[in-house]
Amino acid sequence: MSLIMWAVGIVFGLCSILAYVELGTMLPRSGGEKEYLDYEYRKPRTMVPFMFCLTLCFLTRPGSCAADSIVVGTHWDPWAEKAIGVGVITLCCLIHACSTTWGLRINNALTVVKTLVLVFIAITGIVVAAGGAPHVPNTHNFENVFAGTSQNGNGYASALIKVAFTVGSGNNVNYILDELKDPIRTLKVSAAVSFSIITVLYMVVNAAYFIVVPKAVMLASSTTVAAEFCTRVFGPASNSVLPALIALSAFGATSTITVTSGRVIMEAARDGYFPYGSVFGRPSSFSGAPTWAFLIHWLATTVLIVGPPSGVYNFFVDVAGYPLTYFTVLAVVGMLWLRKTEPEKARPFRAPLATSILLILYNIFLIIFPFVPTVESDSDLPYWLYPVIGIAVIALTAVLWYIRMVWFGGLHRAL
Repeated sequence: MSLIMWAVGIVFGLCSILAYVELGTMLPRSGGEKEYLDYEYRKPRTMVPFMFCLTLCFLTRPGSCAADSIVVGTHWDPWAEKAIGVGVITLCCLIHACSTTWGLRINNALTVVKTLVLVFIAITGIVVAAGGAPHVPNTHNFENVFAGTSQNGNGYASALIKVAFTVGSGNNVNYILDELKDPIRTLKVSAAVSFSIITVLYMVVNAAYFIVVPKAVMLASSTTVAAEFCTRVFGPASNSVLPALIALSAFGATSTITVTSGRVIMEAARDGYFPYGSVFGRPSSFSGAPTWAFLIHWLATTVLIVGPPSGVYNFFVDVAGYPLTYFTVLAVVGMLWLRKTEPEKARPFRAPLATSILLILYNIFLIIFPFVPTVESDSDLPYWLYPVIGIAVIALTAVLWYIRMVWFGGLHRAL
C-alpha cells in the first residue's frame, strides 16, 4: 500500500505541477502563490496573499526546514540532534546571505549529490532483486501486500501529505522567476525535467527499500531506513556512509527552501506585510541577497527545532504541508475563474481542466480527513494537532490582516 500511496501522490503531484506552470507562465513574477492569490482575490484587498505569506513564512517553510535540518543529526542523541539542526539552518542562512552566487553553486552541487544517492540506492535495489546479492534475505514484503493495511482515512491523508512534501519541490522555480533570463521557457522545462526525474527515482528507491529492508524495521524507523539498507547489503562497516550522504542531501533541501523563503519574505516585506518593510524588503548592498529576510526565516525555523520534543519529524512534515492545501485550492479555483473572467489574458501554457479539478478535490480530501479519529499514528502527539495548528495559524493571519488594515491604516509599500 505504501507504494500505491506514492503512485497516487505522484499523480496528484503532476496535477499540481501542471496548474502551477499555467499560473507561473500567466504571471511570470517572483513570489509564487503570493502573486497568484493577489491577482485572483482582489477583495478584500490583499487579504488572501497576506494570509498565505505569513503562513508560509512562519509555519510552512520553517516547518519544512526544521524537518530536513533534524534529519542531518538524526543518529545522535536528542539534544545533539537539535543542536545540529540549528547549526544546519544557521549555516544555510549565512551562506545565502553572504553570496547568491556561491549559494546557487552549493545548491546545485548538493542536488547532484542527492540525485547520485538516489540513483545508487535504485541500482542497488535492482541488483538485489535480480539475485546479485544472495546474502540479502528475502523480505517477503511483496507477499500479502495489503496485510495490515489501514482502514482509516486519517492515515492516508497524512501519508499523502508526506509524499507531497517530497515530490512537491517542482514549483520552487515559481518563487524566483524574476531572477531568470527566460522565465516562461525555464519554468516549463524545469517543471517537466525535475518532476520526471524525481518521480521515477523515488518510486524505484522506495521499491528498493522494500526489497532489502523488512517491513517491521521500516515501521520502527521515524526518519530514514538508509542505515539498515546499507547494513543488509554491504555489511555493518558501511552503515554510516549512506546515512551521511542522505544527511548531506537533507542539508541541500534545507538550503533550497531557505533561498525561496528569503525571496518570499523580501517580496512580502516590500508590500507592507511585515513591519519595518524597508529593512526586511531590502537586499544586501554587499551580496544582493535578502539578508534581513533570512533572519526572519532563521528565527522561525530555530523556534520549531528547539521548541517541540525530539522525535517529531513526521509531525513537522504534516504541520508544514497541511496549511498549503487550503491555499492550493484557492489558487487553482482562482485560476479556473480567471479563464472565465479574463479569457483574453495570455496563457503560454494551459493545464487540462480535468487535472485541475482533480487537484482541487484531492486537496479537499487532505483538508478534511486529518480530523477523522484514528488510533494509528506515526507520532506521539494527538492526531488532530497538526491540522488544528494549521487552521489556527491561518485564522491568526486573518486577524493580523484586519489589525494591519483597520488599526494601522492599511498596507504601505516600503520599496
